[in-house]
Amino acid sequence: MTKLKKTIAKQSDLILKIEQMAEEKRYNKLKTESKKLKNTLLMMAYRTETAMYNLMNECYKNNSNDGRMLLKEIVTTDADFIPDY
Repeated sequence: MTKLKKTIAKQSDLILKIEQMAEEKRYNKLKTESKKLKNTLLMMAYRTETAMYNLMNECYKNNSNDGRMLLKEIVTTDADFIPDY
């Protein structure tokens, strides 16, 4: 941060300590079970991404350069699927 931003932040109450927050709005640490579930889901997503990345080697010649970025774009792009029955 620049010196000006630091000065402004010190002069105003933009930064709150947890103790200063209302009890019902305080940040609550994730429970251990929730953390483990989150980590498991992240690992599954990473393994899926890696498997798809490895499959792309066969048909995409620039896979080593931008394969992961392409996968990220594919996964995060919105799509409207209309079933064709």
